[in-house]
Amino acid sequence: MGVIRFERASVTDWLDSCCWGCGTPEVAPHPDDRLLCGACREELLSEPAVDPVGIARHAYWESHALRCCWRCLILAVDPDDEIGMCSSCREQVGRSVAEGAA
Repeated sequence: MGVIRFERASVTDWLDSCCWGCGTPEVAPHPDDRLLCGACREELLSEPAVDPVGIARHAYWESHALRCCWRCLILAVDPDDEIGMCSSCREQVGRSVAEGAA
């Protein structure tokens, strides 16, 4: 009776030998123990690019979203409201819930 012997090859998980960002095997050891290639390390550690137009759009949307109802995006919201809905939308949602419960 023959016995089949399997020899185990030394297999290294790719996360232990390749860049965690792009998967290239060309990584350099670093004191922070992150396996990253030069390009991914530079991208990770560099400051984000400042886009003034993007910042302005984001600021506009944030102020608009806080000022208007998130459901209809038209009617104003009471500044003390914690839900962010206008009175009309609150009534509509309230009716829907009441009708669903009945």
